[in-house]
Amino acid sequence: MWLLLQLTVAAALAAGQPLTISAQALRHPISRKGSQALKKVMDLYLAGDEAAMHQQLRRAMELADAAPYALKMKGLLDLNRKDFPAAQNELQRASAALPWDSEAEALLAYSIYCGGDSAAGAATAYKALEIDRNQPLAHMVIGLAQWEVHCLDSGLQQLQTAASFGLLPAQILLASYYARSGQTELAQQEWRLTERDLNRIQDHRVRQDAERWLEKHRAFNPGFLQSSTK
Repeated sequence: MWLLLQLTVAAALAAGQPLTISAQALRHPISRKGSQALKKVMDLYLAGDEAAMHQQLRRAMELADAAPYALKMKGLLDLNRKDFPAAQNELQRASAALPWDSEAEALLAYSIYCGGDSAAGAATAYKALEIDRNQPLAHMVIGLAQWEVHCLDSGLQQLQTAASFGLLPAQILLASYYARSGQTELAQQEWRLTERDLNRIQDHRVRQDAERWLEKHRAFNPGFLQSSTK
């Protein structure tokens, strides 16, 4: 889902929130040229010029040190198009080039999960947690995979951990679960947290896209969620 790009990069920047940079990342800086190429991709996205953004993304992929990060962005775009095989291919290459990057590994886990292999997705998510035990998307993937096999309590704990880091999809999943299981107060509390986080996003394009995504998924109720709450 394209929103993940906003959550992991654009929303944090637009909201004025500092991005957490790991010690490993600081040991692997990219060139000024590579950094500027990637920044231009994000600037074009925020400006709403998708054609130019795709063109700039191709340019970034031609730079050796920027290419793995450009692959991450391309993987996210393909996730948004629901082209899961392409996303998995790109994110696999990105994670291989960035073995210290827990986000790349977590995104790969998510692409595998979306492609229909929840067990392999969860296994990859655990690898992301070996790099960074606080990786929210990895916790969400594990939680979803556990819910699919009806491990409700452990799955719920994983989703609560993901939501505690402000991961919007995890917050929505929790709110929906609480509502369906009759825990109205907890559902309302989770929705308030979600709306609070949305209001902190200063960039209009990012906030608008996030609000549309939120409204679209407000009634999120996958089949496994229905069976888990019975």
